[in-house]
Amino acid sequence: MRILIHIQDWSDARAEKNSSFKVFNVHVNGCHHSSVRYSTLLDFHNELKRNYDITNLEPFPPKKVLMSAQALEERRLGLELYLHSVSQDTVIGTSDHFKEFLLAAQEASSSIVQSSVDLEVYLLNDKKVTLAVKPFLNTDEILELVCEKIELPSDLTYYFSLCLDEQNDDKWTLFRPLQDYECPCVTLTTLCEQAPHRITLRKSFFHSCYVDNLLDDRTAKNLLYVEMVEQIKRGMIQVSADALRDLESVRKSSQKQEYLEKAKALPQFGYRMMDGLSFDHPTKDLKGFVRIGPGVVVTYARRGWDAEPEQTSAYSITRIRCWKVGWKDNGKSPFMAMEYNNGDNKMIWITLIGKQVVNLTLAMNEAVLELLRVMKKGEVRKPSDHPARNSKAKRTLPKFTIIAPTDPSPDSSPHLESNSTTGGAEALPASQPTKVDSHRHDSNSSYDNSPEVSHAQHTRQEKVGTTKARVIGRKHKVSENPTFNTGGDDDL
Repeated sequence: MRILIHIQDWSDARAEKNSSFKVFNVHVNGCHHSSVRYSTLLDFHNELKRNYDITNLEPFPPKKVLMSAQALEERRLGLELYLHSVSQDTVIGTSDHFKEFLLAAQEASSSIVQSSVDLEVYLLNDKKVTLAVKPFLNTDEILELVCEKIELPSDLTYYFSLCLDEQNDDKWTLFRPLQDYECPCVTLTTLCEQAPHRITLRKSFFHSCYVDNLLDDRTAKNLLYVEMVEQIKRGMIQVSADALRDLESVRKSSQKQEYLEKAKALPQFGYRMMDGLSFDHPTKDLKGFVRIGPGVVVTYARRGWDAEPEQTSAYSITRIRCWKVGWKDNGKSPFMAMEYNNGDNKMIWITLIGKQVVNLTLAMNEAVLELLRVMKKGEVRKPSDHPARNSKAKRTLPKFTIIAPTDPSPDSSPHLESNSTTGGAEALPASQPTKVDSHRHDSNSSYDNSPEVSHAQHTRQEKVGTTKARVIGRKHKVSENPTFNTGGDDDL
């Protein structure tokens, strides 16, 4: 579980019948996740001390009697450094302790008060399924409920995933996959405060070897068929003119299995596309988009944002030594810098900047894990792999209400670089170069040559989300008919 986590600012809050106190606003993967009290984080730190070796973690900020604005800023920065080190620890950062803490923190600071909400989950062709859920279920729990409702066999659940889409110029594009340490209903409600977002069901894999596992089930085959048709129609997968004519002929004859057999043979089957990025390799100041597929990242450079790509560069994931994520332009622009073996063990840094960097980082992490699984001939996980989940007592934290945000002065101190070393080729077996310490920087490390970043952000500029929220705050009985209608020829 690798995440980009930082604390942007703090707010005033109040618990029932209590005086006001400060809470720190925690942002995860580019958007607000939760608000947390210092005392809650201190309790969590003490819990980690009892259960783990914490020598690799940053020091936890000490208690102080009097808290001036300067002291609050120092505490904010110290907590951010601490949480960042927790998230990057290879043991603690992937533990149930950390995941359950994030989920409990998100629930405690959420404004949702309903015991049940209506959640809409879409396909790429805009068809949807609506189901009544408890608002604080995590992503895996929601995914399993969706798959159960559409009658997808349980063993095929995790061939698919829930993602957040955002609307730009009347077009829906992938924002990022939802993670198992967040509650989709809460995340969607937060994002939907100012801009349209929705949850979609998409395939979770890159490699075409998994397609055959889905073709014997009608629901799985239809889900994959709908996604492939829409991705090709929207140009998300690059297809030659001849191949496009062939695919369209098969589609019109409603031969779904034949369509998928032809689609999985396409050179870019399984690729995901991230647009609106700038990058500095093979030359400086390039603009364009990125496609990431099985074991490879491909950049497409063009002269303008709307121009046709003129230059293409491919980077093998097995030659990426590591990558890190941070913020440029006073926290307005996320960046990813990857250290790449450019041949003859010559290591270079390649930097990508843009809103889709968070999505790209999550996709690269998924691609590395899938590559490992394919190499080891492992299986996609199943709901039965965690049978004890429902029997565990759920972690809870005291709820409170945000009164009003208090933004510190932008000039009070520089903001943390939220520098997230999130893996790379060192995760792969055999003949890979030196392993990187993913917890903290060493003065002799090659990170000293990585791109410099300046930070001075304390406002909540990533408040994104819908003019019309798709989480409806009322209890609603779900239809007894579990059919998921994808429309016309694509009925499931």
